[in-house]
Amino acid sequence: MSNTFSREFAAPAESVFAAHTRSALTARWIGPQIDQFAARAGGRWRYTTPDGRSFHGVFHEVTPNQRIVRTVESDGRVSLETRTFTDLGNGRSRVDGRSDFDLPDIEAAHQRLDALLAAGFDEDATPSIRYSGTTVDCADPGALADFYAALTGGVVVMRQPHWALIRADDGEIAFQGTPGYQPPVWPDPAASIQMHLDFYVTDRAGTEKRALELGATKYDFQPNDDHCTVLADPAGHAFCLSTWGEPS
Repeated sequence: MSNTFSREFAAPAESVFAAHTRSALTARWIGPQIDQFAARAGGRWRYTTPDGRSFHGVFHEVTPNQRIVRTVESDGRVSLETRTFTDLGNGRSRVDGRSDFDLPDIEAAHQRLDALLAAGFDEDATPSIRYSGTTVDCADPGALADFYAALTGGVVVMRQPHWALIRADDGEIAFQGTPGYQPPVWPDPAASIQMHLDFYVTDRAGTEKRALELGATKYDFQPNDDHCTVLADPAGHAFCLSTWGEPS
């Protein structure tokens, strides 16, 4: 069952939007402990309510001062939540929302948000920032997500025409479709690969064989062949299989 709400605030849309997308502000009115909060497309969020319930998900759309779309996951359920922001003029705005989860405390939360907006805050202050994940450009995000999910034993948890996300035991990788994508060339004295992904392995030869079967290719140039093999994924990004750097 879908739950909807509509609430007006005595503040412009940009202020209300900032209170929804900056973790330091969000924590002051939404109530729970915020463990992760990256309000951007592909960014993840996670919080725990005072009664111990855990909620998490992924932001899929964050259009400044207009709209937020994110997934909400809890107790094995997944739903899509939307909030739209409308500036009403004269220093007022309205937020319209929809969620498949119950929103029993929404009015209490909005009262706290009213108080925060009335007290004011510096919208230009440096926001909090935490590392959320890595997004890799490519031509076909779904295909590249399938490759890395198969390689790492992870799963594709989100698949859209221009964006996909995999989740493995040690983290997540997002893939973004880029018009006119060209793979890097390496080694090339006139350019660089700029970034690459590192994977710790215990069986380098066996993992290399698996990667090649999935569509990877091996570079001729192997500068650290005593402990590392440099491959290219099907989209041409370099990644390394290394027996050094075991994750803690």
